[in-house]
Amino acid sequence: MNDRVSRNDPGRRARKTVTVVFADLAGSTSLAERLDPESLDHLLAAYYAHMRRVLEGHGGTVEKFIGDAVVGVFGVPTLHEDDALRAVRAAIQMRDQLPELNASLEERFGVGLSVRIGIGTGEVVSDREATGHALVAGGAGSLAARLQAAAPTDEILIASATRRLVAGAVRLAPHATLELRGVSGRRRTWRVVDERPRPALARSGAAMVGRRRQLRALRRRAELAFERERLTAVMIVGQPGVGKSRLARELVAELGADARVAVGRCLPYGDGVAYWPLAEMTRGLAGGVERERMARLLGGGERAQSAAATLAAAAGRTGSTATPQEVQWAFRLLLEAAAARRPLVAVFDDVHWADPAMLDLIEYLAGYAGAARVLVVCLSRPDLLDRRPTLAPAFGRGGVVRVEPLSAAQSARLLRGLVARRRLQLGREEILARAEGNPLFLEQYVALRTDDPAGRPPPTIHALLAARIDALPAAARRVAGAASVEGRAFHRGALEELVGTDTDVPAALAELARRELIRPGRSEFPADEGYRFAHILVRDASYDLLVKQARSDLHARYANWLESRDSIGRELDEIVGYHLERAFRYRVELGQARVDDPHDPLARRASARLRAAGRRAALAGDRAGASNLLRRAVELRPAEDEDRAELLIDLGGVLREEGRLAEAESALAAAIRLAGSCGDQALDARAQVERLLARVQVDPDRVARLAERGGARLELALEGAGDRAGMARLWHLRALLAWIRARSAEAEQAWRRAAVEAELAGDQQMLDDARGWEASSMYFGPTPVDAAIERCLEILARLATNRLAAALALQPLAGLRAMRGEADTAIQLIDESRAALAEFGPTLDGVAIHPAEVTVLVLRGDLPEAERRLRASCRALERMGERAVLASTEGYLAQVLLAQGRIREAGRAARRCRELAAEGDVAAQVLWRQVQARVLLAGDRMAAAGQLARDAVGRAGRTDQLWLLAGALTDLAIVLAATGSGDEAVRTRKRAAMAWLQKGAGVSAAAAEAGPGPASPLGI
Repeated sequence: MNDRVSRNDPGRRARKTVTVVFADLAGSTSLAERLDPESLDHLLAAYYAHMRRVLEGHGGTVEKFIGDAVVGVFGVPTLHEDDALRAVRAAIQMRDQLPELNASLEERFGVGLSVRIGIGTGEVVSDREATGHALVAGGAGSLAARLQAAAPTDEILIASATRRLVAGAVRLAPHATLELRGVSGRRRTWRVVDERPRPALARSGAAMVGRRRQLRALRRRAELAFERERLTAVMIVGQPGVGKSRLARELVAELGADARVAVGRCLPYGDGVAYWPLAEMTRGLAGGVERERMARLLGGGERAQSAAATLAAAAGRTGSTATPQEVQWAFRLLLEAAAARRPLVAVFDDVHWADPAMLDLIEYLAGYAGAARVLVVCLSRPDLLDRRPTLAPAFGRGGVVRVEPLSAAQSARLLRGLVARRRLQLGREEILARAEGNPLFLEQYVALRTDDPAGRPPPTIHALLAARIDALPAAARRVAGAASVEGRAFHRGALEELVGTDTDVPAALAELARRELIRPGRSEFPADEGYRFAHILVRDASYDLLVKQARSDLHARYANWLESRDSIGRELDEIVGYHLERAFRYRVELGQARVDDPHDPLARRASARLRAAGRRAALAGDRAGASNLLRRAVELRPAEDEDRAELLIDLGGVLREEGRLAEAESALAAAIRLAGSCGDQALDARAQVERLLARVQVDPDRVARLAERGGARLELALEGAGDRAGMARLWHLRALLAWIRARSAEAEQAWRRAAVEAELAGDQQMLDDARGWEASSMYFGPTPVDAAIERCLEILARLATNRLAAALALQPLAGLRAMRGEADTAIQLIDESRAALAEFGPTLDGVAIHPAEVTVLVLRGDLPEAERRLRASCRALERMGERAVLASTEGYLAQVLLAQGRIREAGRAARRCRELAAEGDVAAQVLWRQVQARVLLAGDRMAAAGQLARDAVGRAGRTDQLWLLAGALTDLAIVLAATGSGDEAVRTRKRAAMAWLQKGAGVSAAAAEAGPGPASPLGI
């Protein structure tokens, strides 16, 4: 056998959710004392025979007899979608038929028996090729044993996992919350009372959505039967849950009282099920299956008696037998007789479970063209038509109506009806995506949300799909399992690599396609065939059946296959890394690998791939994705591994940019400790710089002191190691510190140096960040407007491939356009920037509102919108733990509130700005003084207002930020004019105009000299 078809092959061993029935005799000790050993042996043999007969009759496997206990398993060797319900039905029969067994035992031995039954549902590992017991390992049996021990005499006890699977079909009574020996945690338990009768065409609470075309087709068949008086058959075909019964019920509702309805269900298992639907339908039409009742319906006479005798034999009510041809003839006569007075709709449900003899009967009815006002409606899954190719032709043209999943719009409409009176824990879009147009799945997800906000698939859906996969032929099952490792979409080439030459992959794919479990899909690789699972839950069910050893082997082999492809590019790092990571994690769970092994090849390869993918995600602006990838890369390296320190530095940088400052500090502190223990000074310096960059957002004054004392040492270590990327970040730090002190020209030069170092290092992300910051310095600094616009356009051209950096760089360009009087262009640029930023997750740069944006909104005359955006920015920055940008943002908010005449609110915002502002944060220090001076002026505190306004001008004058100086001078002019110093106010306005002229902002200069307008609080 090929080495890939091993004991861990997905076609042989499987993880399954099974249900175990554990039944034990109550009072067996006293029984042994009362009976002779041989009598006891005979009694137990009768008891075991009864239990085996019941368990196997419901499709269970008798796992073992332990003393006087019986253990039955439902789900091995083959899963069924209703294993839990079969187990409970078996337990009910074991309990309810015990009096009948006891009557015989009391007659023979003078004693009767009592039982306690526990039922447990859970995962096990089974081996299809094992001899003897198919159950290998799992906790379901232990849980069943413990529940049995806690059950009252002659009662059945279940826990939550089983209850979720059977609650709609079984009557339950709450029992108790129990501590079960050997089972972790307390478990809620229920007593099984009895089985609920299943209604004909089981109802759904939701209104039917869509299906107009299918309903019209059914109406046409009904007209053919009833108006032309011709026995007509139609088959409704669709996947489980897609709405076959709902469609049939809608047809019946439309026909109303004009038609009589009889329903017969095909059962999936049990004795005497061949003609069960016939018997069920006959019972509904004749009032019973007794020969006399049927003869009366058939109209009496010798022919009626003969047909009634045949039907009674088919129903198992007599000891005689009947041939299939006789049953077909007799049942047709019964339908025709029932339709004599009123048209008849005969519905056969779950025909995919029908016995061959029953299928023969249905095929006979479908092909019969005699006169009768009878419409035969069959509901089936599609795989029946593949198993029985003669069936569809028998129904004739238009006789097979296929029901497909709902469209997106129809699904949304159905969901609205389902949730009208419910509070959802899961978002509607997420539910719609998971259900993929299946009405049952939609209903199940909505119903489940109250109990399971985590969003796992409803257990009934999972059981249904797992049973379908488990029942596949071995080759198809093996291929489905291997395909599930690749994902929802998969490739034939990968499958041939994963399952080996012993499996006919094309034939297995054809089998899966015939059963509508997969369909053709797009190929990501040239000269290969692409496929896709019909539903993501089909993929999940296939994957869940794989044992962990098989998962690990398949993930590793798939990663190798990806790496071997000629067309592979670096963009596949994340996919390769994921599969290597899963292979390694499963081996750790199985005790075959250790997370503290620095040499494990799977872990090393996975970590390297995830790191590369994380860096690429960061460059693309996906900071959340980058942090996730880098965190996983870190977790794959041992605690003391030097590679882990480098990964922590990368992670800390991304977390800083994402605004998760506390997490960034933690990651970088760990990197510093690890670099120190490794004695790597360059690595330590790189980590120190990255931590200072994170801390500058929280405490810029302290960072400035630390950088002044230790900057030379950090530069020496980085230069000595040739760490150009580290040097780029050091210059970025220096630029930020100059920026905070409002020394824009110095910051601009530092960012240019950072860009040079980043380019030498090949660090595209840092290069783009430095260029973007340089664009911002064009707005704030002394560079004249025209030259600044030209430089911003050059920078934007270089940022064309980095959409996030380009979106941020549009903002200072918009501010510069506004300074030049191009208000419409400025507004358009801000709108373009915001639209682009909305495509990315929240980052520190993204939530921090640029003063240029506020300026443009004021120019638009939309002060309320400016206020709304500033408040949203403040909230986001506060959640991140940021203080440096938050201080100036509160200052801008104070100015906007002041412009709206809301003096008290402006004063409160100014005080928040003052509390947050670092001493070295010149812009924030100026901003709060400007506003507070105006607040004092409104309170007639003239002297204090003048002093504060002059202080703001003095601080702004020591910077090279001309816009800041112009704004401070404008506010001082307002204070001076209000205090009677008119001449000085005029001179001050001229100084403000000169500052704007020096910047090259002629429109702003004219506005400043003319006097304060509505936009003056922002210096424009």
